[in-house]
Amino acid sequence: MAKPRYSYTFTLDTPEAEDVDRIAHDLHLTPTGAAKRLFLERLALEHAGWKLGDDKKATAVEALVRLNDKKFSRLVSFLRDDLQCQEFDAQEKAR
Repeated sequence: MAKPRYSYTFTLDTPEAEDVDRIAHDLHLTPTGAAKRLFLERLALEHAGWKLGDDKKATAVEALVRLNDKKFSRLVSFLRDDLQCQEFDAQEKAR
């Protein structure tokens, strides 16, 4: 069965439209392609638990993307270690 498809039309103010144009240029996409990609990435965050309007998580994500490379790498290592500990704990409980 074919998947339903929808077309969304919206208007952006000049500063936002200029940002989309810049992103599109950087990614070698059309402005529509860039807007779709932004929309789909935001939907992925929504599915992961960051609900639209959750300012607390928005602030945390904004801080995350502003980290320099060294701090970002340290954070990724910490999270990776934490996830491995959680997986180990889950395996131990399953025994």
